[in-house]
Amino acid sequence: MQIGKLSNGLGFWQSREEMKNIKCKPFWEIMGEAGRKVGVMNVPCTYPPKEVNGFMITGLMTPPREKIFTYPKELSEELIQKYGYKIGPLFRKDLYDVPPRGSFNRETYFKEFLASENIHTQVAIDLMKKYKPDLMVMVYRSPDEIGHYYWGYMDPGHIYYYSKDAVKFGNSIRKCYEEIDRMIGKILRWIDNDTIVMIMSDHGMGPPARKAVNVNQILYEMGLLKAKGEDKTLEERIEVYGKEWAEELTMETWKRWSARWIDWSRTKAYFRGTGCHEEGGIDINLKGERPFGTVKPGKEYRELQDYIISQLESIKAPEGGKLFLDVKRREEEFSGPYIHLIPHVIFRLKEGYRYSYKFGFGRGGEIIHYEEGKGRRESWGVHRKEGVLMAMGPGIRKRYKVGGARIIDLAPTILHIMNIPVPSYMDGRVLEEMFEGDLSPY
Repeated sequence: MQIGKLSNGLGFWQSREEMKNIKCKPFWEIMGEAGRKVGVMNVPCTYPPKEVNGFMITGLMTPPREKIFTYPKELSEELIQKYGYKIGPLFRKDLYDVPPRGSFNRETYFKEFLASENIHTQVAIDLMKKYKPDLMVMVYRSPDEIGHYYWGYMDPGHIYYYSKDAVKFGNSIRKCYEEIDRMIGKILRWIDNDTIVMIMSDHGMGPPARKAVNVNQILYEMGLLKAKGEDKTLEERIEVYGKEWAEELTMETWKRWSARWIDWSRTKAYFRGTGCHEEGGIDINLKGERPFGTVKPGKEYRELQDYIISQLESIKAPEGGKLFLDVKRREEEFSGPYIHLIPHVIFRLKEGYRYSYKFGFGRGGEIIHYEEGKGRRESWGVHRKEGVLMAMGPGIRKRYKVGGARIIDLAPTILHIMNIPVPSYMDGRVLEEMFEGDLSPY
């Protein structure tokens, strides 16, 4: 969002480690260099704080109990001493953003999160009064977090629905949105009528699909993915190698798991998941691009891409229709210096399906399995591709619905509003249809 560029141009596809490759400047840094004063607050992945023409308070991914999380650095102590400022509620001494497996006190968590959001709101107002920025960027994290961990209480049709706790927590998501709405209202009452306000989300939220597709099982049956202990069935492999073979794996454990169980010398393609549950990609074990490459670049690579695409497109869902949609080569969608980070065949699953978190595969394995409620917190609420965009202020068209807006369009649009040239490297476009008359009111 802040850079206006597709992930392949940033050197970042899905892992947090890859984020160190990002070289492009966020729009607030471009504005600062153009002489505009900026305030940046609680934006994920901004730690360590960078010098800006104004102030910055880092957000998600800031190390817990970090004493310096602002620019200027003196601001950190002021926020802690005056407001009791926290990036977010702590689950453990070493972790902000992910609750431990199993139960945690959801009542306390909800109260603490909204309390921290209230503090953030007051801090934002006080710092805007002090610094008088031309641009203020602020993130409220609670709609995302509360959506993840409370959706199962709200939706009776959810696979993890807990009726006994629904009375207590079933209204949590609505309450969260009502509280955030109240906080935004507090900010709106303070700003003047000459200010443009934009509200956006980087994704949506919804219940998880119950039908899960094991992509690695498909690749195994195509003969492209090979396992150590090839002569064993899936059940035998689980018995010999332990329950880890069938456990739900996170991206953080993929490298360890795959090194232990996959025979890379005979594997031509594999699936490692992505951050989106309905969209994904298959990696080809390409020589010169993947550590243990077996597929030669050029003709062999292109033919394997075409073979995988044709096979995926031929798979039917049990109820009819194609299971894999929009299957294509990565080169059809992406380009740039970091395209090597992107899977070689990308796809979208049919509505009602998601990829399986189970990476285990073998003879007798299932391609599609149905999730049963196990109380696993990871899937209570999951990200959806569709987000939210709202805007108001001078020059903004009233009661107009913007169609086809993308998250990468925000940065160039904001720069254009401030009459600052949009860098040529940005893939997003200026959302001209949002405006009436002059596109650059400032």
